[in-house]
Amino acid sequence: MVVAEIETLKQQAQRRLELTFATPVAAAEFEVLDTVQSVTVADEGHTIVVIVAGSVDPVIKEAARYEVVNIVSHDGDLESAFLAYYSEAPDVA
Repeated sequence: MVVAEIETLKQQAQRRLELTFATPVAAAEFEVLDTVQSVTVADEGHTIVVIVAGSVDPVIKEAARYEVVNIVSHDGDLESAFLAYYSEAPDVA
């Protein structure tokens, strides 16, 4: 039986970050980051929405290279993390 601590599951939960910049930023700058699962561009490149699984540190460091106007973070919920974790866990009989 696989048992994971709640804190571990929370760290693996997906987060959605909406980053708004003073000038347009290319999605490619964020697509290459290891923890980024998807990138969406809005407002002619002024807003980048990234889905992150794991650490947001690489995203914040990349964003810091530009003039950031606003950041909105939407934390993933524990239920989604739980389902994702156990859908990837090997079957143990």
